[in-house]
Amino acid sequence: MEYERYQEMLISRNPEKWADLPGEINIALEKAVKRLGSLGTGDFVESRLAVPSTHLLRASGKLLRPSLVFLGISYLGEDPNEFIDLGVAIELLHVSSLIHDDLIDQDARRRGLEAVHLKYGSEAAVLAGDALISKAIQMACKFGVGAVDFVSKAAMEMCAGEMLDFEYQRKSISPDLKTYLNIAKLKCASLTGASASIGAVSMGRKSFTDLYNFGSYLGMAFQIRDDVLEFASLNTEKRVDPNKLNANIVKGLLDHENLSKEDALDRAVHENNRYIELSLDALENTGNAGILKEYAEAVRLKF
Repeated sequence: MEYERYQEMLISRNPEKWADLPGEINIALEKAVKRLGSLGTGDFVESRLAVPSTHLLRASGKLLRPSLVFLGISYLGEDPNEFIDLGVAIELLHVSSLIHDDLIDQDARRRGLEAVHLKYGSEAAVLAGDALISKAIQMACKFGVGAVDFVSKAAMEMCAGEMLDFEYQRKSISPDLKTYLNIAKLKCASLTGASASIGAVSMGRKSFTDLYNFGSYLGMAFQIRDDVLEFASLNTEKRVDPNKLNANIVKGLLDHENLSKEDALDRAVHENNRYIELSLDALENTGNAGILKEYAEAVRLKF
């Protein structure tokens, strides 16, 4: 298949569309969005800190991580609307990583808005990201020590992944597949794993391990999916900057495994599908697992 046709197929058949969520999950997400939008000076002590800290909260993004929080709780047969602040805490932690990531990568836009470091300055971006981490931990406190430990551990692993990623960006080289998967596990999968299982942890449920594995594998598939679609968008109307692709799985496969573009994309798609299967296998075959499996299937790259 010609590379251009491969591009068209990937992009056209993988729109940004997620599984239909049950009513109770949508209600919980709506409440979480309102809670995020209500955060202001009182939550961040000083208005000059609150403004950059809440900048990206004006655009809610895909809400993948709070969705996983509420889906994991629903999987346990509990009401997700009792855990709104837990979903909000996870989203705040995610947004903090976006602010710091944009600063490190010197990206100009995020969620359709000007990046925090460009609008308010680098110093404000560092402090805003730190403030969001602090607020996330504070909001997780009401759900117990286990929840706080999970939030803190995920934050630490995300920092470690960002450090490894930055090393490759700085050297303008791409990691091999093994290193790439380790970076993705730290930067992305650690938080999606925590998101899916943090409700179970807060309730002392033994099933938290299954949910963590589900979320972690799904996070790997999600990151690979983003990379594949980003690479496939080269030379199209999206105009992805090729200099931003050093940590992209397809670029790494091209650089380290002597593959054609089509074969590198095929290999990356295979990795995406492999992690989807691992995420599905992590769950018990119960009635409540259906929506989680449907959600995972929405991340699968298909032809």
